[in-house]
Amino acid sequence: KRKLIMTTVTELTVLNSDDGFTRAEYMYADYSSVYQDGFSNGLTVTKVGYDSDVNEMGVERWFRPFFHFTSVAIPVGSTITAATFSVRHVSSGSSSYSGETLDVSAEDADSPARPANASAGIDATLTTANATWTLGSMTNGTWYDSPDVTTVIQELVDRGGWASGNDINIFLHNASTGGNWNARWYAHDQGSGYEPKLVITYSDAAATPISAIALNTYQQMRNN
Repeated sequence: KRKLIMTTVTELTVLNSDDGFTRAEYMYADYSSVYQDGFSNGLTVTKVGYDSDVNEMGVERWFRPFFHFTSVAIPVGSTITAATFSVRHVSSGSSSYSGETLDVSAEDADSPARPANASAGIDATLTTANATWTLGSMTNGTWYDSPDVTTVIQELVDRGGWASGNDINIFLHNASTGGNWNARWYAHDQGSGYEPKLVITYSDAAATPISAIALNTYQQMRNN
């Protein structure tokens, strides 16, 4: 018998104010502990970026957004063939981001909760896999896709504790430090049609076996 492998595309959106950002400040050259931090969610925008010498106090600041996706119905053993994270740009407040870089990763956990405070977001253990995103010029209200994050999602699905219906946290982090900059995107609370998205295409390894006769019938139906 052979298996009929089905490819499925699932589109997820952030729900219930499950996106936001953390702020982590460090004294120059001392990244062993956070000097000050902050946490925001339930807003209409989220942001990523970097500030140097905050208030001329020798403090560096990073903004690190998170996006919580619930009930990700990907069966155990699936092969991820494509995955993209998408956000809608906000020009107001964004500055000097063109050419800057950031990494797209996920929290390396079976079914993590949405970060509830700054430390939960700042200290989250991230996947080894990531995708580096080099930002270009962006237009207000336009959707922008991250580079492909197939390896990020595959790393989660390959975890021993993965189960269909688990939750996923996506993080934008490791913002480049070439100068002061920030990029902003609409968050869930902006309203319907603005929620960040995660689109995943996968094939199910547990597809139902079919007989050669059934397979021939299926192929004939496709050819007609």
